[in-house]
Amino acid sequence: MPKKPAKYGIKFWVACCSKSSYAWNMQIYTGKPSSGTREKNQGMRVVLDMVKGLKGHNVTCDNIFTAYSLGVELKKRI
Repeated sequence: MPKKPAKYGIKFWVACCSKSSYAWNMQIYTGKPSSGTREKNQGMRVVLDMVKGLKGHNVTCDNIFTAYSLGVELKKRI
């Protein structure tokens, strides 16, 4: 398994239940916007979008999505 995500192609980000595999939320990413500017804090935005409506659940994600500021923000939302 590669250590870094693929640079090209379509990426699916999905928030799923670890027990039932039920998909709570999903986003499809096809690349940076046509304006050409890269999005800052994309990982944090993706995780916060994925967990909208969830409270009191454990959130586990890959290291490309983790940051101290994300942990602080998620703790505020408990």
